[in-house]
Amino acid sequence: MKTIVQISLKRNDLKKLPKEIIIKLQYAVELMQKSGIESLRKINGYNDEKLSGERSGQRSFRLNRSWRAIYEENITGEITLVDIVEVNKHKY
Repeated sequence: MKTIVQISLKRNDLKKLPKEIIIKLQYAVELMQKSGIESLRKINGYNDEKLSGERSGQRSFRLNRSWRAIYEENITGEITLVDIVEVNKHKY
């Protein structure tokens, strides 16, 4: 099952990310494209979760302890990455 994954981030925003985060993001996108979002959700380290509040309707997965990818999944299963955010224990 192939999944369409769109990235709605600007190229300049991606360039500002640490290299290790870009590598983890590339791996996650490739996995989702090849096997769907469910394959990513099965990997414990990614900690996929439903968001609430101002991000209601979105989900996120962990790229590492400090960075999360925010995405939306539409009814057809298409994934749109909408943001990569740095979090810390004070904001999380």
